[in-house]
Amino acid sequence: MWPFTKNSAQTFAPTAADGPWEVKKYNDAGSMLVVRVNMGLKKNGGQLGFHYHVGVVVPFRSPTSNGLPSRLETIELDAIEHLLRERFEGGGSAMLALAITTAGRREFIFYASQDEPAKKIFPSIQKEIGSHQIQILTCPDKAWEIYRRFAV
Repeated sequence: MWPFTKNSAQTFAPTAADGPWEVKKYNDAGSMLVVRVNMGLKKNGGQLGFHYHVGVVVPFRSPTSNGLPSRLETIELDAIEHLLRERFEGGGSAMLALAITTAGRREFIFYASQDEPAKKIFPSIQKEIGSHQIQILTCPDKAWEIYRRFAV
C-alpha cells in the first residue's frame, strides 16, 4: 500500500473481534482527544491471552492549530496503521485495540500475547516508514487497563 508497500492486498486477518469501531471525542485539558475504539474486543478481549500493551507513537510532522493531523497527513497515518496491522497482526499474535489522536501525535495500541516479537520487528518497520519518526512502548497490561479507559 502506498507509500510503504507495493502489495495493496490486506495481509492481516480480521477476526470476529475486529470491530465494530467507535469514535469518541474528549477535551483533555484544552486539547482535543479523539479515540477510535475496537468495541469488538470489549466483551472478552482481556481473556484472549493478549497480556502486553504495545503502543506505537507517531508524532505529526505539522499538526493543525488544534493539534490534529492535516488531511494529507491523515492519509499517511492510515498507511502507517495498515502497515502496523499487517506486521503485528499477521501471525495472529496481536490485535489493534485503540487509535488515540491528540496534541500532535497518534498512538496505536495493540494487545499482544508477547512483547518480544513486536520489539524485534519494529526496527524494520521504522526503516520502511520514511514519512514519520515512530516510537514503540511495550508493557504488561493483563487487565487491559488502557483499553478499558475508553471502551465504556
